[in-house]
Amino acid sequence: MKKSHIIIFLLVTLILAGCVYASNDTNDFKVSANKNTVKMGDTITFKATKNVNDSSPVVFKVNDKTIINSNNVSKVKPVNNKASVKYKVPDGTRSGKVKVTAVTTINKSRVETNTYYNVEKMGTKITNVNVYRNLDTINITATIKDEHNHKLKGSTKISVKVNGKTLTKGNKALYFKSNNGVFNASFKLSNNVLNKKVSLTLISSTTGAYKSSKYTINNLQKTAKEITRTKINFKDITLARNRNELTINAKIVDLKNKSISDADKISVKINGNTYKENNQTKYYYPNSNGVLTVKIKVYKSLSTKTFNITLISGDTYKYYSKKQNIVTAYTNVTRINVNREVNVNYTDIKIPLKVLADDQKAVTDGNIKVYVNNKFYSDIKCNQSTSYIRLNNLTCGKYTVKLVYSSSNYNGSSNTVQLSVSRIYKTRKTMVAATFVKCYSKINEDDLKKWLDAGITDVFVQAKQIENETTNLRYVIDLCKNTNIKVHAWIIVFRETTKWDYSVAQQNRIKNFISQVIQIDGVEGVSLDYVRYSGANPSTVNVSMITNFVKDVHNILKNYDKHLELSASVFAEGSATKTYYGQDYVQLSKHLEFIMPMEYRYTYHKGTEWMTEITKYVKDRSSYAKVVPVIAAAKDYDAKNKLTADELRKDIQALLAGGAYGYVLFQHKTVLEYPKIF
Repeated sequence: MKKSHIIIFLLVTLILAGCVYASNDTNDFKVSANKNTVKMGDTITFKATKNVNDSSPVVFKVNDKTIINSNNVSKVKPVNNKASVKYKVPDGTRSGKVKVTAVTTINKSRVETNTYYNVEKMGTKITNVNVYRNLDTINITATIKDEHNHKLKGSTKISVKVNGKTLTKGNKALYFKSNNGVFNASFKLSNNVLNKKVSLTLISSTTGAYKSSKYTINNLQKTAKEITRTKINFKDITLARNRNELTINAKIVDLKNKSISDADKISVKINGNTYKENNQTKYYYPNSNGVLTVKIKVYKSLSTKTFNITLISGDTYKYYSKKQNIVTAYTNVTRINVNREVNVNYTDIKIPLKVLADDQKAVTDGNIKVYVNNKFYSDIKCNQSTSYIRLNNLTCGKYTVKLVYSSSNYNGSSNTVQLSVSRIYKTRKTMVAATFVKCYSKINEDDLKKWLDAGITDVFVQAKQIENETTNLRYVIDLCKNTNIKVHAWIIVFRETTKWDYSVAQQNRIKNFISQVIQIDGVEGVSLDYVRYSGANPSTVNVSMITNFVKDVHNILKNYDKHLELSASVFAEGSATKTYYGQDYVQLSKHLEFIMPMEYRYTYHKGTEWMTEITKYVKDRSSYAKVVPVIAAAKDYDAKNKLTADELRKDIQALLAGGAYGYVLFQHKTVLEYPKIF
């Protein structure tokens, strides 16, 4: 096949595939502008029209740059096959022909079309002219604005005519520059010129965007303000070195101690050498209050302990030049030695540290400012015996602590610590021996004594989300604070009232409540109850919903504090528990410390052999969680026939024979007498 045939074949293939851009003179898509000629600052409307029924969005471009509309959107959706966008011509836009492009798709093919408009140059004016004279030196300040009273964008050349003749330097015209519309220039005139009436004319040059303008001062001698040059000083000088940066702060004042903000640019010499960045002299300027801040990068070539620094201000029509030498007082380089990660208990939050000079000796003075999560926390005096800082009133969680050292005798330094704060957790010395306590059950010192005598290790106290009730939980925590009894929050999940509620909203309410409860000082775990379906209609059961909810709660606890324990009460009906109630022993055990089958043998009319069997059944399927069954403390719901300690002991022994890791009694007010098991 010939080369020409190959090219024709490829073009035909692309056209058939719909991949070739439509030409600009397509009849299906056109773009127009409502103005042919504009100036910067004007608003122009571009309208794109489709002659076919197509709702694909349109993108407008000016000189190939996409237009973003006032809603920060680049694509415009057509209405009745028409799309439009308003465009404000930016300040500084060069004059000339401007291309407008509209891009869209029609029948899945990319289509673009162009139109054009013209930008005229903007007229300018020179305003706010001030003239100062100091003997033979003339200084002029001015502002150059456009027709909209905006300062000119970019750099503009300015020439000056004296009595009709352009100022020159040698044989060439002398040009000054304005920067973004601000003009400041100084020049000298001979006494021969100044002895006569002098007229000055400022002429701004024509640019690609702006027209020329001029401003004439007819009588320099009458217009100029006489200025007497004065000396300046640097005062209140402070220095600080932080790792690889040296910071110098100073105030620039005149002989009357008045702050000066319009001093000339200031350069710095270090050990006799002009300071440069990127091979160029670095200049600094005071702010509006006359305060000068100089930041110097300390390279290896400057890594000495003592610096000879010279601040140099240039000579101007108002101020004489000034040189001032500084010898740094910082003969010691310090650092804060601290572990980057610190784990502490919330009752005693201490961060060990050492502040050392370069001779490895502890510093003798100074202050350490402490910032916690970017907020100032405290200011600590530092001395040779400083070996730690203590933080109070921090709850459990993760914090970023920044330590900033400063001193008049040492350079500054800083360091950052990632602090993890956790609470004290009690340690069980036996398997679990526990009881449930209802929300409004009154507990006292006598009850605590019964628990201690019986070797109770854990108490599950009800907290109600629907009432935001945690009073009894907090009371029991306080009651048990000087014992080894762990207190858990017992929370009803899907049946807080007489009605079942499995909704996402209910799940979120419970999870939010749990997030609050675990922040209560002394809560060591959460026990979920009614985290199941009612059992009335197995066709509606969603096992994954139950498992995922428990998983979410597990993540809430562990993200707050990995030591918090999660338990859940489950039905003790073997395989039917998953079918009717949505509780999967295998999956739930992955997210629990304790899985607690409710082995109410009197409700099921079973003997102790059944308790052993069902405990073993659950244990065989709970690879990750320990099995701690819940047993009734009474034979009936009304608790008229309470079990004796010997009867309870017999039931508990049956649990242990099946591999249980302890027991939980339901519930405290129905317990006639606690058995001592462990």
